Amino acid sequence: MAMQVSSPLLLLVIGAATACVEETAVGGSDRPTPSPYEPDVTEPTSAPSLTPELASAAVPQLLGAVAEFRLEEAYAAYAAFWALADGDDCPEREAYQTATGEDVFWYSDGCTTAEGTYFYGSGAHTVAETTDADGTVTRIVAFGDDGAYFEVRTADGRFLSGSPSVELYSVRSPDGSTTYEAYVAGAMAADETTGAASAWLRGEQEGSFSLFAFEDAAGYRYAGLYGLSLVTAPGAAVAAFAAPELGADNTAGCAMRAGVVSMRDPAGAWHDAVFGVEDDGSPASCDACADLSHAGAPLGSFCAPAGAFEALLGWEVAPW
Repeated sequence: MAMQVSSPLLLLVIGAATACVEETAVGGSDRPTPSPYEPDVTEPTSAPSLTPELASAAVPQLLGAVAEFRLEEAYAAYAAFWALADGDDCPEREAYQTATGEDVFWYSDGCTTAEGTYFYGSGAHTVAETTDADGTVTRIVAFGDDGAYFEVRTADGRFLSGSPSVELYSVRSPDGSTTYEAYVAGAMAADETTGAASAWLRGEQEGSFSLFAFEDAAGYRYAGLYGLSLVTAPGAAVAAFAAPELGADNTAGCAMRAGVVSMRDPAGAWHDAVFGVEDDGSPASCDACADLSHAGAPLGSFCAPAGAFEALLGWEVAPW
């Protein structure tokens, strides 16, 4: 059936997915081109402390931390707590049945259900599936009320709280290609049992980013990490990461590893690791090596450990 949308939340979600797919769903010889690197040469506020060796070890730390958000498990936890709501009274809710799924918005200034579950704050979630006229199937799950805070606590001590904004997509096209996308922002916290599967749910990391993966029928695969801002656990050699764009593909003979990862040490100094990007934005090499700098001053080069980018290349998400 043709796509039909009748709610503001679903319009926003589908619009974001369509834009990303149309702009980046390419393969083979039309591999995505990374943006040129433009170093920040403003006066540094502290001396650099990261060596190329430390930066090399930090790359798999970053990509592993992104994987540890476990967004599907995060949604499953949210859905399990939402199932404890008491009708339309606790919390108050507005539900919209659409031709493609359901949108729910809820709010409470503090209420307790008959079973003893406490709801506070506001939230929203969408579950939808659309089939276009050409046979393209898009599945979508989104939860979080644009970063608004919510809290749910059960009588037996379990809890889930935070201010998330999460959107998950999978798009399967008739030509055999598949696209996966995720958008995440905000912070979460949960009890030990609820948060067992996700470092994000446990409150051990906080950040925002977009993930995109595309695979065509011939097996070409591209994966990209965009607009990342991530705060790590206390005591780590790298206290925070930023990555405006980091991409990888599986082109035989010359796999692309391209983009910029910025790393902040505990003292506040930012270091830029530039992977395989020429001044015109084209891939510069066929390895996972990078030049490290601080405020535009070179600090040396390093290569990421073997397999460091596999977590990015192998990423996919199935909303259900």
